[in-house]
Amino acid sequence: MSIDERYPRLALVALLGFVVLGLVVGTATSAAPFGPYNYDWDGGSELRTELGSTTTVDVAHSTDEYGDTSPQGTAAVVIDPGSGYGAGDRSQLSSFVFDGGTLVIADGDETANVLLSELGVSARIDGTPVQDEDYHHRVPALVRANEVEEYDRVRDVDALTLNHGTVLDPGEATPLVNTSVLAYLDENGNEELDENETLASRSVAAVEPLGAGEVVVVSDESAFTNAMLDQAGNRQFVRNLAADHDRVVLDYSADGSLPPLTYLFLTLREAPLLQFLLGASGVAIIALWGSQPLARLQSAVDRRRGSTDVTTAVTEETVATYLADRHPHWDGDRIRRVSKAITRQRRQGGHDD
Repeated sequence: MSIDERYPRLALVALLGFVVLGLVVGTATSAAPFGPYNYDWDGGSELRTELGSTTTVDVAHSTDEYGDTSPQGTAAVVIDPGSGYGAGDRSQLSSFVFDGGTLVIADGDETANVLLSELGVSARIDGTPVQDEDYHHRVPALVRANEVEEYDRVRDVDALTLNHGTVLDPGEATPLVNTSVLAYLDENGNEELDENETLASRSVAAVEPLGAGEVVVVSDESAFTNAMLDQAGNRQFVRNLAADHDRVVLDYSADGSLPPLTYLFLTLREAPLLQFLLGASGVAIIALWGSQPLARLQSAVDRRRGSTDVTTAVTEETVATYLADRHPHWDGDRIRRVSKAITRQRRQGGHDD
């Protein structure tokens, strides 16, 4: 085959390669906000990486994961749960905490209060945007809550930086991090302090014991995104979580933000029979594919001889001539070995008289 004849084939192979690469990237990543395989500013890939650098991380697409995990020494992180958990899911979470697990819930929306209530947690998310004209990153909506309590969960944390977050009503929970006394709730959303809006220190993170475990509530889910993790205190808060536990479960079962390839992997991991069937299919495909080159070569030899009679004898010399012409870079020993193999196979198959 001449170089000119190879160009279209090479172009097709290159095109197919790019298509396959695109499919792999598309199915292995996700654009869902806070997702563990979203590498954009609003993703959670940095959170997954940071936790995984010091402890074991499991990415869960179902609350069934809690049934296979020992609560002791395990923390579960739920980001932006909203109202995505059903009664059975909430029961799984409750059992996990009561049996000694640590559950971290980060959300800036009041809908998460349904989950908190079902778990028996007294803390509540306010939902009203918080602003701080003095202690912030770039703009007042990126509040730096810099009043940190003496508590092991927030050791070495100098602040938590929020991204258009809100505050907590801690109830019976113990506040961990509070805003400065110059923060206010922007009731009307005009980003200005009005007469009916009060300056005060308010909680943005709190912890509450529950059974043998505890629940940590943070009033901003985006505090742990890729863009915010390097802001004051946020990464250290995550590091503390990893350092205090042997395992961390990143629970995305409420929002379905995992990419298709990850769902497939997790499904295969939980289904041994499916693993066996997939493996057996792969072996069969490889065996079938491996048997094709000899058959194609034999057919090509027949065509080269100008014969359509399948009973026509193909001698070793004929095959060797064809191979030498087809593969000029092969040495003589290789041509003889392949020629003998093809001729022997044809005789065993009844092609020669």
